[in-house]
Amino acid sequence: MRDIDASNGDGEYLIEIEGHEVVVTCVDMASTPKEYLTLPNTGSANYSAYGTGQNTSTPAVRTEYTKVRLNPVDLTVDITDKRFSTSNGKWVHFGWSYHYEWNYAHAADCRSPWSQTGRANVDLTGTPFAVEQDQFIVSGSEPAGTVTYSADDQVVELTGGGHCGDHRPMDTQLQLRWAD
Repeated sequence: MRDIDASNGDGEYLIEIEGHEVVVTCVDMASTPKEYLTLPNTGSANYSAYGTGQNTSTPAVRTEYTKVRLNPVDLTVDITDKRFSTSNGKWVHFGWSYHYEWNYAHAADCRSPWSQTGRANVDLTGTPFAVEQDQFIVSGSEPAGTVTYSADDQVVELTGGGHCGDHRPMDTQLQLRWAD
């Protein structure tokens, strides 16, 4: 990766990753710099939603992302980083824990056994990256979910839910690869 002069401040930079040039947004340059990948498609793409059910407001929680935290060393996205996201709605867990935002690439609900009203979309078209397959799991109580890859694995559609279930990456990192 190219060395970036932190004194230039936060902003867009062209960096080299594994011989590929990639434009990233660098933030916190005066302390601990972080790289973010801009997502060209937003609104109806690059969102995560907790489906409507007995524990959610109407509309249910929907978090939309415009940039995601990219680790250029191992080509992963930190799905818990919501710095460049907006959310609306809420869900209540066990009647006392309120949640107003949702992780990237994470579809869930708490509606009924094997329900799938949760939705998520990952759309990396317009970037040099694609999503590595076989990294999503269903978990929780009576969970269900589907995953559909398209556009040479640059677009992933997820459904998920259950009697409090979800469909998400196996850990807090979404593994990317170079697009074909």
